[in-house]
Amino acid sequence: MPNHYYRDLYLKLQGLNQGYKTIDGYHKEMEIAMIQANVIEDREATMARFLNGLNRDIANVVELQHYVELEDMVHMATKVERQLRKGHALPAFNSGSSSSWKPNLKREGTVRPRSFVPSRTEQPKAKVDVPTDAKGKSETQPKRTCDVKCFMCQGHRHYAS
Repeated sequence: MPNHYYRDLYLKLQGLNQGYKTIDGYHKEMEIAMIQANVIEDREATMARFLNGLNRDIANVVELQHYVELEDMVHMATKVERQLRKGHALPAFNSGSSSSWKPNLKREGTVRPRSFVPSRTEQPKAKVDVPTDAKGKSETQPKRTCDVKCFMCQGHRHYAS
């Protein structure tokens, strides 16, 4: 075998990552590359190599656990991958993650930036007259709990503490 053959196999093994492959496909490709390059390393180094090549959203969850065997790590990564495919996406720990989790930023009404200057065509809202009772005092109705808004998230029926 030429000298560059093993060098190319080592480079392929070093640059191996999951990409669009499934966990099982990535694991098999890594094992084949290790056999072809005749790499014999301890199991911790192999597990670190496997974890380093995983997609970030899967690797972030898998690395939180302690594993003794590579097969356990592959099994957990497969479970995480299956959950992400179902749509039970986990929160991203990394801002560069491709996870589909997004915070719920939907609010009632529109929020305008502070620098907003109303256009000349926009008319100011007219004041609504409050009906008065026979004594001439304005009648104020108590706010119902379903009308109360949280000042933090603008949600209804709860208070931020």
